[in-house]
Amino acid sequence: MNYQGTLVRLRQFEDVPGAGPQAETFRIYHRAEDGEIAERLVGMDGDGFEVIRNDTETVCIFPAQHSLVVEKRADGPKSPLAAGLPAYSEAMEGHYRFAVVADDRVAGRNSKVLQIVAADDYRYGYRIWLDVRTAMPLKSQLRSADGQQMLEEVMFADIVLQADVPMALITSAYDTADYFQLMPDEGQVVEVSAADVAWQASELPPGFVLSTIRNETMKGASEPRLHFVYTDGLASVSVFIDTPAPDQSEGAETMGATHAFTTMNASHMVTAVGQVPAETARLIALAMQYKP
Repeated sequence: MNYQGTLVRLRQFEDVPGAGPQAETFRIYHRAEDGEIAERLVGMDGDGFEVIRNDTETVCIFPAQHSLVVEKRADGPKSPLAAGLPAYSEAMEGHYRFAVVADDRVAGRNSKVLQIVAADDYRYGYRIWLDVRTAMPLKSQLRSADGQQMLEEVMFADIVLQADVPMALITSAYDTADYFQLMPDEGQVVEVSAADVAWQASELPPGFVLSTIRNETMKGASEPRLHFVYTDGLASVSVFIDTPAPDQSEGAETMGATHAFTTMNASHMVTAVGQVPAETARLIALAMQYKP
């Protein structure tokens, strides 16, 4: 669909007791024409930034730093809300409970509230507000496993569905001709099979399975790092296995509802990170074993 609107993201930082949620505001322009999709997301707070996506690349523009990052993509752009929605499978039934629990209104539009409650403490719960007329997600909440606490929320404060979004609204407001450009090398990311790597998880939290493995060659690195993705169909955890940096240390880190755990194993740093409870990230990081 073609639309433009204002998005608000609220994040509750679990590691700061008593602190209220932090808010960020974005303007979004989404254009679909002849099967081609383009989108521009504009940060409205602080220094500001732009993210422009189309079917082939994502461009992140940082005017305060006079720089931009161009990244090739193959999966096409999705809305910031739709990107987090699961592809439903029966395997999810044992780990989540689904129910439509209410009628509501978001940004002046009627919606149905889908509640997804985690069956255990290894994953978070969700609530998703779906537009009655179009089924478009208008609001999404990441919630504690029992569903009682809101950890992160993304919602449309306003949205206008329209026949056409002019291409000018998908074009950057900045002249980036003299910006410093970072463009990852072609072939930097290569998907590999489990049989081709010497690392594997000995035991995973219930429901999590291996989704993909990639070799990623980072700028200036002497060798590629391994990137594993484990998912239960809704939540996902990335595991990075790399040579340790001089200032890198073991332990846990938290940013809002995102948890990371780093441990040293076989002279490599193993880091698991995802929007999952801290214990899930820790268990997956410790499960990685080197078996040459």
